[in-house]
Amino acid sequence: ARARIDADFAPWLLAFSGDGARVAGSRERHIAVWDVADGRRIPLTVRRELGEFNAVDLSSDGRILAASAVARNASVDLVLWDLATGEELAPPLRAHNPVVGGTPEGQLILTERWLVSSGCDGVVTWDLDDAAMRRRACDLAGRELTAAEVDRFFWSKALERSLCSGAR
Repeated sequence: ARARIDADFAPWLLAFSGDGARVAGSRERHIAVWDVADGRRIPLTVRRELGEFNAVDLSSDGRILAASAVARNASVDLVLWDLATGEELAPPLRAHNPVVGGTPEGQLILTERWLVSSGCDGVVTWDLDDAAMRRRACDLAGRELTAAEVDRFFWSKALERSLCSGAR
């Protein structure tokens, strides 16, 4: 059976979640996610001017949206949204360097553990595993993280407050 999900938005890029329950789409500076079963649009909070979206992907469980956008300086930034809240999980990640004389083309893949982005300057990977992120954050800080830092930078709010003592 055929069903129209959204007659007001015609995306150029589409991505399904691994479970097939959600679909994400983007076109130019607009992005949206829909529940496939009922066509309901999931509200997203976009807190800043991101540029034109050039790739979207959903985690296999449909809980996280990843999108890459070309900024004004032609660099590529990645943004992750928690679809339960519609909020960004963190400030945008700088994925690729500015492009001279062109628009970066690339792909974006989001799995349970990895975020992978390709662009004109190669492939960039992020290990999204809590333990790996905790080790890296502790190494960078060189100290125990504050409660505010844990709340701001880690997706899993169930993490212990004293992260660094067990991270090494």
